[in-house]
Amino acid sequence: GNNISTTTGQISTSGTGKMGPTGGGVLQSYGGTVPTITAGCGTSPSVITAGGSNSAFSFTVGTGGADTSCTISFSASGAFHAAPICIFTDASASVTPVALATGATSTSTVVVDFVAATAASKLINAICIGH
Repeated sequence: GNNISTTTGQISTSGTGKMGPTGGGVLQSYGGTVPTITAGCGTSPSVITAGGSNSAFSFTVGTGGADTSCTISFSASGAFHAAPICIFTDASASVTPVALATGATSTSTVVVDFVAATAASKLINAICIGH
């Protein structure tokens, strides 16, 4: 069930996905299962699985395509009860960052739209928070 630990300050929503402060007081999402890319995103896109969750994850856009969007399906473990607010950023440290925006969002999926098909091989960070 849902609980808040008075010892660690962690918020647990299902026993698998948690959010709480680190030793340095930084809010961190951890546990659960990372989402998957289910449409678009070029050839061979990948989700970075280490330490990710539905609330915070990274993915690399694939190559060799003219896709201008990626559809990401949230893990059923730690799913949102209402469509979350998601923010995406270009983390590839390139001179010209890719222009992107959050598209359609539901409790099970989110779409990230690229202004142009120039996102090949870019590393994208995502933060999604339920409301």
